[in-house]
Amino acid sequence: MEPAIPAQELPINSLWLIKKNDLSKLKRGKLWSDKFDVPCLSGIKYDFGLFIVDKKYQIIFRLDKGKAEFVEANFSLAVNSANFTMSSRNLFDQSNGYKASEYFGRVEEILDDNNLFFVNGKMALRVSAVIALWISPVHFSQHPVNIEYKVEKCRLETLLFTEFYECDRINIAGISLFVRIYPDGDSSHTRGKTCIVVGAICENETKFDARLKLSIDSANYSTTFSKIFRDGGYGRVISCAKDEFFGIQNKFFDQQLTLKISGTLIKERPKAKFSKFKVKELDFPPEYYHQYHHQKLNIRVGNDAIPVLKRKWAALTNSFTNGNINELYINDFDIETVQAAIQLINGSSIPKTFCLEKTLYLYYFCIKYNLSIIQHELSSYIVKSLSPSNVCCILVLPQV
Repeated sequence: MEPAIPAQELPINSLWLIKKNDLSKLKRGKLWSDKFDVPCLSGIKYDFGLFIVDKKYQIIFRLDKGKAEFVEANFSLAVNSANFTMSSRNLFDQSNGYKASEYFGRVEEILDDNNLFFVNGKMALRVSAVIALWISPVHFSQHPVNIEYKVEKCRLETLLFTEFYECDRINIAGISLFVRIYPDGDSSHTRGKTCIVVGAICENETKFDARLKLSIDSANYSTTFSKIFRDGGYGRVISCAKDEFFGIQNKFFDQQLTLKISGTLIKERPKAKFSKFKVKELDFPPEYYHQYHHQKLNIRVGNDAIPVLKRKWAALTNSFTNGNINELYINDFDIETVQAAIQLINGSSIPKTFCLEKTLYLYYFCIKYNLSIIQHELSSYIVKSLSPSNVCCILVLPQV
């Protein structure tokens, strides 16, 4: 089994401008902010909502985990004009990402002009947080980096503005990693400064996270570097005054510059594509039709409800002898998995883009909810779809 990928902590800052007119009209439903992106490999998005309960505003946090396993977020909210602050700690471990609402303030207090929540008809709600996220080796592979370069001082001293020395390229997991040293700056903004740049050349649609440490032992110097690369690119690691870099007192050179780079490249696994999967025509005994006719069962996942004919669900699961059951709550599978199961029950197919990992979750869903006919056909389909490039999913994917 592949080792766990270390957790990552990321700071975020966002601003939600709330119009007083919109908030004062709120009676039912929720007023939502725009969605904000978190700059990370797993594609996390988050937003906030306000709603009213018993003449009090409640705030709810919603987070789309993307491909993260789970996310912990310590939010701090502030309205500076009203000298208002609050904090909230949330662990998002379900894919729907909803968390319990928290008290924000009484309606009359928030809307009262004397309390200064609104300036020129708008409330500026500032949100800052430190987000810790964990990702799974099902979606991402990790590759160690351990490089040492030795560069003669004379090779760098003769280079002019925007000229660079490029160290030997290193190929890691299909990624060509390079290091460039610009003794006199790489742009007009850094002219007169020495810059060290780490870059990558890779195939299109390659996405990876470089978590690196650059060190120069002779100067007792080290710094960390983290960057998301999409289809290649580069990022500046060091930018310091040229005189400081080449000065004898700082000991960056001991006849040579010895540059060490260590860390990890975390690469998104390619998406496996399969042919469409569809269950053979299902047989629903007539007694279920006589018992339930066209009654519907609402399957609820978070705040979403997916209707399915009760007679079909009952026939496949041998359940619901009590006809009064109209809703089924599912908290251990995401909406995409449940929707795929309902599509199969209704005679449709799951999409070609449904990868092996998603198909395995669908298989576990069928086991848990006794959809044995679909489970057996899925089992054969999964076996036929296995290949050397995707078999690791079965080894690292935790069973539900």
